[in-house]
Amino acid sequence: MVRQGLGIGVTMEEIAALTPTVVRVLDDIAPIKFPIWLVTHRELHTARRIRVVFDLLAQEFSEPNV
Repeated sequence: MVRQGLGIGVTMEEIAALTPTVVRVLDDIAPIKFPIWLVTHRELHTARRIRVVFDLLAQEFSEPNV
């Protein structure tokens, strides 16, 4: 995000919404989508605590934004 008036930057809409001085530009450009990887050490990926967190994150990230 560029806040000093020196150019155009990219940020999440939720973060920009909290910053009133940020102005949205280039509305006709599609949002940037990129893959998100959930990773852990191989010895931890079957741990119950890690599995619960991973399942929650996977569910939240796979749901469309409202």
